[in-house]
Amino acid sequence: MKILIDASYLTFKWALRSQRWDWFEEMLQADVLFAFDDDRNLRVETYPFYKSNRGELLDQRTKDLKAVAKQWQEQIKFFHPERCVQWEGAEADDVLAELSRQYPNAYLMSEDHDMLQLTGVQLVNQHMEPWDVDRLKKYTKLPLKRGRTFLAYQLLYGCRTDCVPRRLFSKDRYTGPWVMSQPDPLATAIELLPRKLVIESLNCLMLPSPLLTGADPIEAALALPA
Repeated sequence: MKILIDASYLTFKWALRSQRWDWFEEMLQADVLFAFDDDRNLRVETYPFYKSNRGELLDQRTKDLKAVAKQWQEQIKFFHPERCVQWEGAEADDVLAELSRQYPNAYLMSEDHDMLQLTGVQLVNQHMEPWDVDRLKKYTKLPLKRGRTFLAYQLLYGCRTDCVPRRLFSKDRYTGPWVMSQPDPLATAIELLPRKLVIESLNCLMLPSPLLTGADPIEAALALPA
């Protein structure tokens, strides 16, 4: 059973647990790979708005937890480099997206909603409990599903967590539901929105980012399976 793990997510969740190393050793008995954020972030370098709100959102306790998690990540990379994957300029999400294509039907341990772009993997939390697009029903009544359709939703409404802007007018309550009701919401959204804004958003949202792969963002998005 292949398990693909977002190292930042896992180490943050378990940062202050005294039994974290015992649990970690148990995980190593399975077929696991850990994906890491690189210190350099190509999205941030290209678009200053990307994740520009992160410092404002963190209280002191969260900052302390992140510091402990970061130290644990460095220990994991030092003691188990063969289990660790990191790309220059990339986030762990980008790495996980590529690994999910290499290992179809794997478990992917993360609770980042960006993972809903991916198909073919079972999304789980740190307790190996499954989750899916249904968890967003409390936020929206739009007909969401994983993959191409979820990317269309992100393109229209942005991502508040990563500070990717909403591309619809803030008071527009009709365009989004209409787009999401179309046979191909992603193609419809790309055709409807200004090309420059579409490219910016896709570079920030898509996994892996076209900034890393060198692909044309629009062509890459439209090539995704329905």
